[in-house]
Amino acid sequence: MATITAKPSLTIKRRFKAAPSKVFSAWTDPEKVKHWMGPGEVKVLRVEGDPRAGGRYRWVMQAPSGEEHDVSGVYREVIPNEKLVFTWAWKSTPERESATMSVAVATELTDAQLVHRCRAGDSRAWDVLVERFSRYVYAICLQGFRLREHDAEDVFQEVFTRVYDRLDTLRDDAAVRPWIAQLTRRLCLDRLAAGSREEPFDEVAFAGAEETLAELDEALTVHEALAELPGNCREILDRFFARDESYRTIGEALQIPPGTIASRISRCLEKVRTELDGRSRASRPS
Repeated sequence: MATITAKPSLTIKRRFKAAPSKVFSAWTDPEKVKHWMGPGEVKVLRVEGDPRAGGRYRWVMQAPSGEEHDVSGVYREVIPNEKLVFTWAWKSTPERESATMSVAVATELTDAQLVHRCRAGDSRAWDVLVERFSRYVYAICLQGFRLREHDAEDVFQEVFTRVYDRLDTLRDDAAVRPWIAQLTRRLCLDRLAAGSREEPFDEVAFAGAEETLAELDEALTVHEALAELPGNCREILDRFFARDESYRTIGEALQIPPGTIASRISRCLEKVRTELDGRSRASRPS
């Protein structure tokens, strides 16, 4: 039997509409830690910390039953407004202080900022760029032009190879998405033209490609707008529209009165409209 030597890990990602400095201070400023560390009705009784490499921290919390929970550790790495790495051990189990917590605070870059960093040779920015647009490129290939899986993979590789080679030719950094879309369209057409010499070309399928691409663009824009909403709005809209849950089910899951669900959805949709209007104005030529 194989022996598992790697330690188990858990990664949690949360998006906050706040400056990195504010998120960082929420972890390091004792007064701010008190406002959020205790879950539910748990009270934070004591917060001490020396946020520097080698410094220690201690947080003491009290459950409604009166039982105290005392956690402490040592800061291993501290990069202001970017990263915290620290050990974590409950007073009841000090032998487990080898457990390590890592908090990375990252700013969501705009497309233009991302392209600027790519031009400067930032390898991490390239990874983010590919991750940001990979599903979009695949969707154009598979849904827009109905390429076969292996053809879509070939086009995907060629698209990002050309993006890497030709990024300096992009005139407007903010227009990277339509530029990538155009590259993908051209390569898909080339792939279809090459395939038509071996198999009959589906003109009916191709005729609907532009309409599908427009829908993909719209869906991506809405997705980006939703990502800017507070977590509670994203959750309630996802449950109602994507999962088709009833008001009662949503209320029970989120522990909110079912009678308030409709008004909450309305307010969240208004936030979506505001975000979309802002993006529309920003995209208009001056």
